[in-house]
Amino acid sequence: MTISFLVLAMALPGPHRGMVDNDSIRDVGEIYTKPDFSGNRKFIFETKSTPECLPLFAEIASIRICKTDVACTFYTGVSCSADRSNHAVRVGCGDVANVTTPWGKYFKYYRCGAAEKQGVMDIELATEPHDDSNDEEAM
Repeated sequence: MTISFLVLAMALPGPHRGMVDNDSIRDVGEIYTKPDFSGNRKFIFETKSTPECLPLFAEIASIRICKTDVACTFYTGVSCSADRSNHAVRVGCGDVANVTTPWGKYFKYYRCGAAEKQGVMDIELATEPHDDSNDEEAM
């Protein structure tokens, strides 16, 4: 039993190839702690019924959003409502190799969903078209 679980865990794919997509959530991309999609990576999700404000508390140096119908907004403050002390940075489908904002790279919360329903933002980061030939399988 232990060996089968280990083999199954090793065979699970990472984002882009075999992404999580069920009735409640779907994997829409990944964030990295270093520029050029290196360092530690973390998957980011969209909640399907109603876009939810999800905790992040991470420094983001590069981002990949691989779903064409999604945008993700990252917030510097303690909620998913932009205001003078909680800046909203939006990223649509595509890759951002080096995240640069006037407020730094540390974000506390995020929300992903339909781009037209994301609400107020301070800036939108320019993306390069997503190149799925660079996608990796999970190890």
